Amino acid sequence: MKTMRRTYATGELLVKGRMRIDYPVVYSRNEKLIREQILPLKKGDVVLVKGSLSTQETEKRFVCKECGYEMVKEEAVVVYVDPIHIKKFASALSAEEGFEEIKDNAEISNEIMIDGRLCREPIYYNENNIRNCQFQIAANRKRRIIEDGPEKKADFPWVKTFGEMAEEISGVLHQSSVISICGGIETRSFEREIACKNCGKKFKRKEYATEIIPYLIDYGENCDIPIKYTEDSYKDEFDYNEDLILEKMLEICREREIL
Repeated sequence: MKTMRRTYATGELLVKGRMRIDYPVVYSRNEKLIREQILPLKKGDVVLVKGSLSTQETEKRFVCKECGYEMVKEEAVVVYVDPIHIKKFASALSAEEGFEEIKDNAEISNEIMIDGRLCREPIYYNENNIRNCQFQIAANRKRRIIEDGPEKKADFPWVKTFGEMAEEISGVLHQSSVISICGGIETRSFEREIACKNCGKKFKRKEYATEIIPYLIDYGENCDIPIKYTEDSYKDEFDYNEDLILEKMLEICREREIL
């Protein structure tokens, strides 16, 4: 599905920045929803999808182009949106018309809210003078997806941040930190260089990644919250102002007694 989002948001969560096109996958195994809401859709339809960000753990297989040796990468994660409801509100638009439609609705296009606990340490790095920090979270499911069975109770998406946010959270978040995220879903492709374990030949393979890009992160348990965000800092500031106000009131009272 083609979506559009902005690259950042203000403190009031109004989206700003340049436009970006992403292609999150919407995938359902619910036969009733597929029959009634997905199959009737046509290319060029504009839809509103309500759903849950879901992950499936899988393996990626690579075949060496030189010797044909097959390699397996474990712990790969497939990310998709499992729909709850799909509502069509425009039909059979051209590519240009569809672009303008989602552009006009960029404020609500590609939006995600998710809570989770970090299941590994954040990775901070500087690439081409751009600060990056990425980490994986475990997000307990708030709805049961029947097709996954009762044992599947959490999802494990990756989160990626940039700039000042990346630098800050690299020192705030750790494994087991609890956070709440408001952001969007980014999809991207890249080339990975792989060395064959059999013949040693190196080759490149195109891969795809789906990550959460936060507009805002709220810190919860087990976060090393900066001083400017702590309750004590707000309390100290309040107490300090309260003392000044009290002192000023006493000064006024003394002046009136003298008068």
